[in-house]
Amino acid sequence: MKFLLLFFTLIFLFFDGYLLAQEQPKEDTFFLLKKKGLLKKLGKSIYRETQPDDPIKSVNPFLAYKGKTIRSINIAPTGFHKTHTDSLSPLKKTASKLADYFHKNTLPAVIRKNLFFKEGDKILPLLLSDNERFFRELSFINDALIVVESDSLSEFADIIIITKDVFSLGGSLKVSSKDKAQINVRDENFFGTGTRLEYNSLVDKERNPLHGYGGSVTVKNIKHSFINWN
Repeated sequence: MKFLLLFFTLIFLFFDGYLLAQEQPKEDTFFLLKKKGLLKKLGKSIYRETQPDDPIKSVNPFLAYKGKTIRSINIAPTGFHKTHTDSLSPLKKTASKLADYFHKNTLPAVIRKNLFFKEGDKILPLLLSDNERFFRELSFINDALIVVESDSLSEFADIIIITKDVFSLGGSLKVSSKDKAQINVRDENFFGTGTRLEYNSLVDKERNPLHGYGGSVTVKNIKHSFINWN
């Protein structure tokens, strides 16, 4: 029980001040273009007003290295946060240290297992872009960057994979009444392996038995197959 209180105190202190806001969907006004008469004119007016003057072109940063042979791949994990602890209050500084203690950085082997390419392959710009996006969509990765280093005259290139973890531990405590409570504890990146563990517990004095337990394990990308096992 003391561990759970410490755990939830850590979560509260470390993430104090951060709110998750769900973006509200924008109202779709372009259906007016399908109407007739005055409504159609109104729709055209709205459509013109909301269009950007100069469309922004997205340039693939890997195009300059297209066709070069990948000589080496280096993994550079950065943990889940970089904090100037001197600017934190003593209480939050302690919470930050506790978070560092409980969090285990993603293992380089796990990052390498999720690559779409390997040493000796030719660089395909779209493949590198897709892989960078794939890393960012992983539940235990907050951000990822693929950097290519190569001399303009060389046919070889070195690749650096920079990743930033999310704080993988989470949980919830729901007390419905003095006789009923639910506890959820999860780890999205168990010991840095990318494996997800979840534990649920229910206490209800009106039930028989009084205690209920449950859990789940998700092993991701088994043997580089990109298949998960639950």
